[in-house]
Amino acid sequence: MLEEVHEHFSKYDHSIFLEDVFIFIDASERYLIVEPYSLKIGDNANYVLSNFCPSITDEKKRRELDRYKSGSEFLQKGAKANRAYCAAMSDTMHICRDKIGDGTLLKGIWDASTLEVTFYFYHNYTIGKPFKLEDELAKGDHSIDIKTLFPKNP
Repeated sequence: MLEEVHEHFSKYDHSIFLEDVFIFIDASERYLIVEPYSLKIGDNANYVLSNFCPSITDEKKRRELDRYKSGSEFLQKGAKANRAYCAAMSDTMHICRDKIGDGTLLKGIWDASTLEVTFYFYHNYTIGKPFKLEDELAKGDHSIDIKTLFPKNP
């Protein structure tokens, strides 16, 4: 399946993502990293993706980044494949910039066995909005206004 996603993205110019990086993970725990400069399939169970493009950021530079360090240290304690663990990992790596008023706005935690994703807004892991992939695909092309999914958040 990842090969199909890879093939799909390779047909298009993904340099428009600028500094965005997407990760697709299949049920066998392999992943595809889609970034402006490359597409890469991997299977490192302890792979940490943070606020950088992996193809142009060496390991020394990665270790200087707080979120990368936090995520790497969190994984050292032992990984678990459940929603609570993923939420704790996400909480460890989120950013909140009070001075600027932004940060990690939306986090999705996927369950590959049920093909369900739960979205959380602004690192509040007590209120989640679940979606079943099968249901969403059955609706065809559509969009969702994210602000309607969550209660007003100051």
